[in-house]
Amino acid sequence: EPAVDLAVEVMTDIWERYGHYASFYGWYMSHEPSYLFDSANGDLYFFNAIIRRLRHLWPDKVVLIAPTGTPTIDPAAIARSEPDIYAYQDAVGPGYIPGRYTYDPENRIAMLDDVFGQYQQKMASTGKHLWSDFETWQMDGPNYDNAYPAAWSRVSRQLEILQKYVSIQSMYAYPGYLDSPESTLRHGGDAAVDLYEGYAPFARAFLSDKGIVSPSLTSVRSPSKVTAPSAATIGQHLPGQLSGTLDDGTPVLVPVRWEEPVRSGSAYIVQGTAALPGVEGVHACSATVVIEGATPTASPSDGPTQGEPTTPPATPTDGGEPTPAEEPTPTALPTASPTPDGATDTSPDPSEPPSATEAAPTPLERGEAIWYLPIGLAALAGLALLGIAFIRYRRGQSSPADRIGKDG
Repeated sequence: EPAVDLAVEVMTDIWERYGHYASFYGWYMSHEPSYLFDSANGDLYFFNAIIRRLRHLWPDKVVLIAPTGTPTIDPAAIARSEPDIYAYQDAVGPGYIPGRYTYDPENRIAMLDDVFGQYQQKMASTGKHLWSDFETWQMDGPNYDNAYPAAWSRVSRQLEILQKYVSIQSMYAYPGYLDSPESTLRHGGDAAVDLYEGYAPFARAFLSDKGIVSPSLTSVRSPSKVTAPSAATIGQHLPGQLSGTLDDGTPVLVPVRWEEPVRSGSAYIVQGTAALPGVEGVHACSATVVIEGATPTASPSDGPTQGEPTTPPATPTDGGEPTPAEEPTPTALPTASPTPDGATDTSPDPSEPPSATEAAPTPLERGEAIWYLPIGLAALAGLALLGIAFIRYRRGQSSPADRIGKDG
């Protein structure tokens, strides 16, 4: 059908552009399903039709989906479905209870044990991975809009409850709801900084417990001589990022914040500070800027000469988802880098096959450090197209015999 064709086209384009990166761990398909069955109007039919046409391109990549707050679940259909990871939304943000939004998160929090206990029970025999998708925001109503960052005291309670039922907790969302105090651009204001600072100690303790060591920035290379047509345009010609190196040797691009240029003879000296938000290590840097056509002078001036105004430099912004009679056999998921020193490797013996009712653990579930683009980073590029595709798919259905994927 046209909707499936469009989704396949978008994902193929994304794969051709970014699939060669080692950090491409898998896909997040952004349609939020409510009907987890694969017949009639079931959402799994849509996912299966797309993935079966593409899996041969990336057999080792996982697919994550995030079902809504009250999904209809068919365990047998899930067991034979194409998605690998089911990250169920906790639906705390709008205070969802079956059938309506109450805009009181406490109403949903009171239901979490019961709801996720049922998810755990129904997913146990599917061979799929059960994750949570916990929400870090809330709304005041009466409409579903104007979300803002939640308090850490509330989010921490969600994490405490959900950890009893899932292997991994994923967050919706970080951008706009958590802001590092080091960020040059803060989307969520002071409330987002407060949530970040509440969450950071929790995250550090988790990483330490898993033996995962955060990287640090060990060096930054200052630019070679920079030229500008005039003193007034210096800021436009200074680089927004510099080459740097992490303590494990990984090359990185580091945002830099430049200060005001200072005249020194016929040139200008500009000091700067380079840092990666969330990574230890702040480095001083400098640049020598030569004005095109300037006549060298023997003695430096203490500052800009009259008639040659300086302009503040541009400030860079941060860059930084078998048939019913058969037993489910989980597909082995991709592995990552070796377990860091000090970490406990709880992965199963590779000589033994995974349990028929237990999904093979992902590297994240084993507590390994993985440097990868967030799952679905690539899918975000086609978010609007995939959403339109699904709507068209649902509206354009005729009979099962007409649908693409019946031969897949």
